[in-house]
Amino acid sequence: MHRDMAQRLLSGWTPPAAASDPREILRWVRRVELASGVGAIVAGLVLWNAGWVHWLLIGVGLLGLSPWPGARAILRRAGRKPDVLITDPERRRRRGHRFAIVQVPLYAIGGSAIGYVVDGVGAAIFMGAAMGLSAALGAWWFVRWLDR
Repeated sequence: MHRDMAQRLLSGWTPPAAASDPREILRWVRRVELASGVGAIVAGLVLWNAGWVHWLLIGVGLLGLSPWPGARAILRRAGRKPDVLITDPERRRRRGHRFAIVQVPLYAIGGSAIGYVVDGVGAAIFMGAAMGLSAALGAWWFVRWLDR
């Protein structure tokens, strides 16, 4: 009984197969957006006395919870215009591979810029390396997910 219940709870948080219906994938992305938004708001509240950072986290969290950007907007648009969704698995795979290649340098450069603004050259190097590594791991996982 406990295993069955745990499996049902976790089934909503495991990503669907790459060949799944695009709507199913976007619904999963929306669940992750909502959880991330709540997490960012909680982090902002925890860091309330840390200067302006808490406002940035709360703002990002509210943006993640809002229905206008992200997966919810794509799903809404697909209701009116179904050709917005890419249903061809090979085309989605090629697009995902291109995204993974571009993601790593963009995150490294963005992290460096944020680090430099926040605390100078040392923070720029650290943030660029941390975000670049994070993006590389995310791209690696994403490509593995696409190719299964």
